[in-house]
Amino acid sequence: MPLVEVTRNPKFLDDEQARDFGPRLQRIVALRLTCGDPGGVLDEKEIEVRFRDPGPLDVNVSDLQVEIFANHFPSREANIDERTAQIAKDLHNHTNLPHVLFRKGNENFVWVFLGRASFKKL
Repeated sequence: MPLVEVTRNPKFLDDEQARDFGPRLQRIVALRLTCGDPGGVLDEKEIEVRFRDPGPLDVNVSDLQVEIFANHFPSREANIDERTAQIAKDLHNHTNLPHVLFRKGNENFVWVFLGRASFKKL
């Protein structure tokens, strides 16, 4: 079950926009990180999305950061750069994100972390 943490500047992505963005992000991540390895097929309902605002002690925080933590699979890792680029492109083209977040020079990003992990529902 991938975990997506979104750090957002509420000046550019307010609560209403974030509520709409969360389910879209679930669909994008499920589509782009699904792979053919056993256990690698994702359903959008398996993607957990958490939002947070920068705190007073945070330093050098971008207006939008999307960090995705997902299980490592060989076929997922083989083309992770392309998958990450496609997620970023999808965020630009298929979401309600304000276009100001995509201005040239902004330091907004998508970062995908793959790791060995185990998950079991309670």
